[in-house]
Amino acid sequence: MKKRPTLSNIKIIEIPLRVVASLSSIWKRYERTIELLIAAVLAALYVFYGPGRVEIVVASLVIAVSLFWLQKIARGVYGAIEVLVGFVAIWDASTKGRGGFSAGFSGGFDACQWTVILLQTTAAIYLTIRGLDNLAQWRSDKG
Repeated sequence: MKKRPTLSNIKIIEIPLRVVASLSSIWKRYERTIELLIAAVLAALYVFYGPGRVEIVVASLVIAVSLFWLQKIARGVYGAIEVLVGFVAIWDASTKGRGGFSAGFSGGFDACQWTVILLQTTAAIYLTIRGLDNLAQWRSDKG
């Protein structure tokens, strides 16, 4: 008597089932982390595209709370985000406050603003250092 084909007997379906099982186990293991990241990303989109001040403030608070709890349960992920944002901040700060001539010299000379350079660059470097520190602490907690 021949065995009736089932999902486990069919090789073509076996690979996607393994992928789904793997994703399911990843979801179960990192469910809270993924939920916090999704909340932070959605709130960040609202910060950029929100209609008003109150909504943007509330979305910013959602980001702050989400990232706070993310740091508590997934310090490595939080540290990596901090380092990435720090690098973006350093890249952005590298062009701010350094002065220059406007096109055709019609607007005159934009003066160098040393306080802008100092504050933005220092904040960006500090953010990167904090991210590296969180990654180091995460690594030492794992080992």
